[in-house]
Amino acid sequence: GTLIAWLALFFLGASLVFRTIAVGHGPFSNMYEFSVAFAWGILAAYLYFERRYHQRVIGLIALPVALALLWYATTIPATADPLVPALQNNLLLTTHVAVAIVAYGGFAVAFAAAVLHLIGTATGSKRLPRPELLDEISYRAVVIGYPFLTLVIVLGAVWANVAWGRYWGWD
Repeated sequence: GTLIAWLALFFLGASLVFRTIAVGHGPFSNMYEFSVAFAWGILAAYLYFERRYHQRVIGLIALPVALALLWYATTIPATADPLVPALQNNLLLTTHVAVAIVAYGGFAVAFAAAVLHLIGTATGSKRLPRPELLDEISYRAVVIGYPFLTLVIVLGAVWANVAWGRYWGWD
């Protein structure tokens, strides 16, 4: 299972690189591209935490989420249309969305560990890792995700100011 996850990470990463070359900007301008990139982020975060804590069981929740995102990506158009004017700041677009992928990947791992913690606590299962370990994994994943999500919001505000002349708007 871990080998398949590493191969999926490699091939999804390669597809994102090839998409970047093909469209001339980071592959983050539509839902298809973001769904594939988000699945890559979940895989990267999962593999980091699997390597650090040696707990493959987190993949029981995290990997189906990544698969669901990839399935969703197959149901929407994969066309590479020109960027709308608000998205034409390539540096802010790429940085904002890349940081979001790291944040959401961390949160997906935190979600997986929390669900397993709840299942283990409710059922008293001895097959799952200790609740304390799952709690630590979830905490560490949130510690990674939260500052990155804060940076996503700040970068989004800066990007909005560049695109529309104001940091925040409710239109």
